[in-house]
This record gives sequence, C-alpha cells and structure tokens, in this order.
Amino acid sequence: MVKNLQALQLYLSGNLKQQLLREICEGSVEITNSCQWLAKCQIDDDTQTGGGYGLMFKRVAQQVVSQAVVDRMNSIANIAPTSWFNTFKVQTISNAFGSSVNCDYFPVHITSLPTGMTVDNFLEYFRTHINQFIDQSIGVSFSPYSDGSFSDAAQFNLSYEQSIGALVHLNLINDGTVVESGYYRNATSVKSRFTFSTISSPLDYAHPVSGNREFGIFTEPNNTGFTFYTMGVDRTTDFFFGVGNLGDFGFHNADALWSNIQKNISAYINNLPGGAAVVQQPVIARPNWNAVKNYLMGKISFATLKSNLGC
Repeated sequence: MVKNLQALQLYLSGNLKQQLLREICEGSVEITNSCQWLAKCQIDDDTQTGGGYGLMFKRVAQQVVSQAVVDRMNSIANIAPTSWFNTFKVQTISNAFGSSVNCDYFPVHITSLPTGMTVDNFLEYFRTHINQFIDQSIGVSFSPYSDGSFSDAAQFNLSYEQSIGALVHLNLINDGTVVESGYYRNATSVKSRFTFSTISSPLDYAHPVSGNREFGIFTEPNNTGFTFYTMGVDRTTDFFFGVGNLGDFGFHNADALWSNIQKNISAYINNLPGGAAVVQQPVIARPNWNAVKNYLMGKISFATLKSNLGC
C-alpha cells in the first residue's frame, strides 16, 4: 500500500511517470509488500540468471485468445444459455479500468520431483486436480463451465494441448469465468505451462479482473531443480472497482489464493516418495498501468522503460 501522503497524492493525480516510479526503483516507496520487478530494474526470462521476471510478465500480458478459441466460444453460445446482452466475450487487459496493473509471481522450488513424475505429467495433474491444492477455508474452487444442459467437462478433461479452449468457472465471492487460451510444452528445455484468460459469460457475467494467468514448471539454471509457479498480469475490470483499486486493493484475496496453492504444492511434493520442495518468496508489483503498458505490450524495450521512468 502507499505509505505516505505525498505518494498517495501523486498516485491519485496520476503523476507517476517520473517521481513515484523513480522512488519505487530506489526502494523508498512501497506500493505493495514486494516491488522487486521495478526495484531491481533488470530483466530476464525464466532462466532467471539476472534475477528479473520482466520477459515472463510480458509473455503473460501479451497472451492472446486465438480465433479458433473465440470461434469455439461462439459455437457454445448457440447451445448454452445466453441472452442478447450477455454472451461469451474475452476481457482484455487493455480494455479494463484499473489504474494499476497487477504483476505477480508465486514460485515453489522443487529439488526433486516425486518418483516417476515428470514436468509434463505433474503440471497436467495440477491442472485437472487444481482444487486439491486449495484449502476450503480460502473459499475458491475451479470447475468446468456448466450452465443449463451445457457442460464443458469433456473439453476440460482432454489431455495437455487438446484441452485448449475449455471454459472454467471460478467459484468465489464475485464468480468469474476463464478460458484455457494456451498450453505449451518443450521437451528440450524441460518446461511446461498453460494459460487462463478472463472472459465474461452468461453464467458469471464480467470477471472481476481482466488479463491472463499462467501456471507452469521449468528446469532451473544449472539443473539445480525445478520451479513451479503461477503468475498473473491483470487489472480490475470495471470502473467502480477500478477506482477502488488504489495500488493493490482488491488483489489481496487473490494473493491469499496463490500463496495457498504454493503451500499445498510444496506439501504435496514433500509427502510423495522422492519429492522435495520449498515455498519461495513471491514477487508482487503493481505499478501504474499507463506508466508501464507500452513495455508490457511489447511496444518499447525495458531500457526505454527505465529511461522513461528515470530508474
């Protein structure tokens, strides 16, 4: 949260481009409990040799729901309950109202996977059993989209890339729907990941945030183990919640969910023969959207972003 009145006044006025984000880079103002992404002012992919996460955030921010998936949603609209004013529609991060953009990364270091388990089949087990990794006290669950006589369980339960396009209902305080928009596996580099993108639906109406969330696992540098992670890039969807989202307000419940998944992933691995894992510190940065959107959407380099912000 913004810790001093001057920073809050700057935030409310939208004058973050130079002064506030320069302070973030220098670590003198804390927008959230972790400002590593801007504070480090460095960049790298999931090799993490530079300790940054910017390219990963860019990849998640720029995830696009393919035309094939949009066509599938349109075909579902012909058989699932809809109305003329409420059908299936992708909620893009660019069309949201939140003044800040959430960039979070929740990792678990895995020294060794359980006996007989691979990167691919571990992630696929997580995708199809995600509720096993969420405590009931969190009050959130995932399930294949189902409304009236329509159920997307068959698509959701297809293996690996075949499940792309599946609609998923999120049961939470303000329910939402996501679509599985991507699934990637690379046997050479031993990494696997899938992505959920937010959509509005006749069952759940608008999702409370707009953007993408990725779940994945990759081999760490020098073969020191693996990292399981979830990371999201999103903004609050509508004007009412956007105005209320001063910095990180409105994302705390989501933080609790992803932290809970971290804890349960680690426990699951440690309880199986041959498995060893430990939860790592999450990275959470929520800078002003207008200040960083051109970088996240691939229009400027990180060096240009640093120059623009005075980092």
